[in-house]
Order: sequence, then C-alpha cells, then structure tokens
Amino acid sequence: GLVSLQGTSEINSRLDSGAIGNAGNIEITTGNLELTEGATIVASTLGQGDAGNIDITTIGNLELTEGAAIVASTLGQGDGGDVTIDATGDVSIDSDFGGIYSTVGIKQVETDPNVPNVVGDAGDIKIKANSLSLTNGARLVTKTAGEGNAGNVDIDVTDQVLLDGKGDDSNIATAILTQVEEENEDNNTIAGQGDAGDINITTGDLILTSAEEGQSFGPQIYTENRGGVGDAGNITINASGLVSLQGTSEINSRLSSEASGNAGDINITTGNLELAEGTAIVASTFGQRNGGDGT
Repeated sequence: GLVSLQGTSEINSRLDSGAIGNAGNIEITTGNLELTEGATIVASTLGQGDAGNIDITTIGNLELTEGAAIVASTLGQGDGGDVTIDATGDVSIDSDFGGIYSTVGIKQVETDPNVPNVVGDAGDIKIKANSLSLTNGARLVTKTAGEGNAGNVDIDVTDQVLLDGKGDDSNIATAILTQVEEENEDNNTIAGQGDAGDINITTGDLILTSAEEGQSFGPQIYTENRGGVGDAGNITINASGLVSLQGTSEINSRLSSEASGNAGDINITTGNLELAEGTAIVASTFGQRNGGDGT
C-alpha cells in the first residue's frame, strides 16, 4: 500500500503550551510513504511533558520531496521523541529544508518570567534502510537551543549513503549534522547548554559529491558547538566499500570561537578512502578547550 501526504497535509501529535503530561506516539506501517510539497509529520511538546516518538516502517521506500519534513521537537519542559525509520527499500530526501529534524527548541532571548526555559533532551534520529539519499539541500538535523542535549544520528544502510549538492533557493548545503546553537537575537534563540549528539554511519559506500561544477561549498557531515556551552559530538563511519569526498565536501567536528567545550573525534573505517582536492576531514576548535582526534 501507499501513504501519501501533500501540500499542507500533516500528521501531528502535540502537547500544547500549559498542558501537563506526555504526547502520544506516531506509528506508521505501510508499503511506501511519500511526503511532498511541504507536508509534515510532527511530534512535539510545548508544555510540561515529553513529546511522542515517530516510528515509521515501510516494506518499500520512503520519499520526502519539495520541502516535506519529519520533525520531533521540545519547545517546553520535556524530552523530544525519537524518529525511527525502518525501510526495506530506499530512503530519499530531496530539496531545500526537506529532511528529518530533532530539536530542543527556540526561546525568546529576552527573559519573560511567565515563559519557562526550554528544558529537555532532543531525541535520536535512527534510519535503517537499503540506501539513503540526501540531495539539493536536504538535511538530517539534531540541535539544542535550550537546556538539554541534542540527539544522536544513527544510520545503518546496506548499499549506499549519498549526499549531493545544495539547496536551489536557500543555498544551504546538503548535510547530516548535530549542533549546539549560538545566541542569535535576530532568530530569537538562546545559546544551547548541552552536548551535540554523535553521528554513527554504517554502510557499504559513503559518497559526498557536488553536482554543480565550481560549487563554493559541498555536502557536509558535521557536529558543532556554534557558541553555546557543551561538547561537539563524535563521528564514526564504518563503510565496507568506499568513502569518497568530491568537490568541496567535508566531514568535520568543530567549535566556534564563542563556544565553550570540546570538539569530538572522527573515526573512519573503510576499504577505500578517496579525498579529492578541496575536500576535508577535520576535528577543530576555535573556542575554549580542546579539538578532537581524527583516525
């Protein structure tokens, strides 16, 4: 069978602001799942309690296009849910801002005594499939912009993980990332207080490439503390076949100059490693404390 969501269609489990308790889980089992034109599946908490988990099982493929997204978030006081995808076939995500997001939420920078701090850990993103394809600005993201840790990203695919290109409209890179957010008054965010999650990838081949010749930046896999208090995560890649970075693609664990914490380690085990000119694998810190190791 097929589950298809289009346009403003949404599947939502939410704990509203002021509510106390836990939101319910979202469980989908189908042959194929398609989300397009901005359709979403969302599990969130704005109150005092945990968000639900999102569990998706497909006998066939899962496809997100044209900005469609799966989101688990905490914007109140409680933990975000996990997003777990188990696909016998392929998982493909394409286009600007399309992707899977697990976040500890956004809070006004100016303190309001009637608005509690955003407190809680983001959930993990877990994907098991035959292959995973992220193209044209698609992203897998765990992030903390509150008091709590970002989740881990765990990917286990049989064939290939592919990251390609950047967004056509947004100009953002296709990416897999975990992040501790910085304070930003323009975006009404506070600096995160917690650790970025780890990224763990087990696959046959891992390929990062840029479709456009001369592209100034390419796909990225990274963990980062942008300006909060906490450590960047570790990156562990086990590829039985090939790890290939082309164009200006990058694997990175980093701390910005305003951050306080440690960069994570990068560990890659593979049969073959190909790094084209202009690509990079880096564990770095410009902040207060230590950079990580790369092996």
